[in-house]
Amino acid sequence: MILLSWIPKFRNSTHRYWQYFYSITITSIIYSLYAITFLAYNHPLFEAGLYIITAMEMVFFTYSVLPSAVITSIILGGLFTFSTLLEVNFHILSTFSLLPNFIAIHIAMIFIFIIKNKNHYQGFVNYCLLENERNRNQKLYDITLNQNKTLVTQNFKIEQQKNLLSSQFHEIEDSLKYASNIQSALLPSFQSLTLSRIKDAFLYNRPKHLVSGDFHWHGTTQEHQVIATGDCTGHGVPGALMSMLGISLLDRIVNTEKVDNPKVIIERLHREINHLLKNTEHNNDGMALSIICVPLDTTKNTLTFAGAKSPLLIIKNEKVEFFRGSRYYIGGDIDLHEKCHNNTVNIEKDMLVYMYSDGFEDQFGGEKNKKYKAAQFRTLLQGISHKTCNEQKIMLEQEFKQWKDTPSKASFQVDDVLVMGLRF
Repeated sequence: MILLSWIPKFRNSTHRYWQYFYSITITSIIYSLYAITFLAYNHPLFEAGLYIITAMEMVFFTYSVLPSAVITSIILGGLFTFSTLLEVNFHILSTFSLLPNFIAIHIAMIFIFIIKNKNHYQGFVNYCLLENERNRNQKLYDITLNQNKTLVTQNFKIEQQKNLLSSQFHEIEDSLKYASNIQSALLPSFQSLTLSRIKDAFLYNRPKHLVSGDFHWHGTTQEHQVIATGDCTGHGVPGALMSMLGISLLDRIVNTEKVDNPKVIIERLHREINHLLKNTEHNNDGMALSIICVPLDTTKNTLTFAGAKSPLLIIKNEKVEFFRGSRYYIGGDIDLHEKCHNNTVNIEKDMLVYMYSDGFEDQFGGEKNKKYKAAQFRTLLQGISHKTCNEQKIMLEQEFKQWKDTPSKASFQVDDVLVMGLRF
């Protein structure tokens, strides 16, 4: 058993079943002594064999950790078999005085071992349980230690990734801020003093990101002031790039080429964007656009509007006029020729004109976290139209925040928001 314990292949087995191996070994030794002593009958060493058996049993079982039942079985098994064979073969139980004493001594040994081993074996069992528990705790400690080392390594990697992401985020944020400054610089100033025949105006602009795909623009020809709001495909950087393209084209078409017909401007924008972006039926990058032309001559009181998937809302004396514009975007594979039409509106004192993107009405929020919707937004504008333009801008901001402040706090801004209000 000792030799086997040194062999790796049998090491676990010897550790697990050592008690069985120990019992078999002791039993083999004692029963071998019984056999040798039995064969030595009528020899002078026969009595010495009885003493040797008794002494060996005392040595083995006094310090043994075997259960009392096992010790008793070994002793009684050997004693009964030995005595029976002697009586059957030699009939010496009644004639050989040493043998009854030998039997009596073994019976006394059994009682002594039962009493002694009861506490000794229980202590050994408790020791084994304690040792197993200690080994189990040590394994758990080693596992925990390894896991802690792994967690420390992972936390270090996570911290490195966090720092890298933080650095990249700040770089991107700085780039977006710079891009926002460039976009703001390119957009025309929209103070009321720069707009002909407009006595009051506001612009509510709330990008989803730092830069926006929604834009406002105005230019002048010999006879008209042209005012536009656009909602480009996408938002953030892609939308901002598209808005820069739209502003550049409007500057050329209106300010340079002096085109002041809204329908013609939309058709020209459509052709130019398709040409520049090489739009196909699989690529519909473009924009929604509302354009109004206001005559510079104060004797002319007709405003002209055309829209590409973008509406116009007019409020006169608390009465609402709503123009949807065409059903098609600027850009894509659909030709806008003859699909976009001009609409004329008589200019009246205190008339309010609203031009806006679909960003506000597409926002999710409220108690049920649903879309704001176009009809609700038009009702909101009609309800605040009697206020000054500055007050209207403040009320739009309040309504936006209140709508987004949902109980779940899970509603986020889904699109850029742009609302322009003009009071004549």
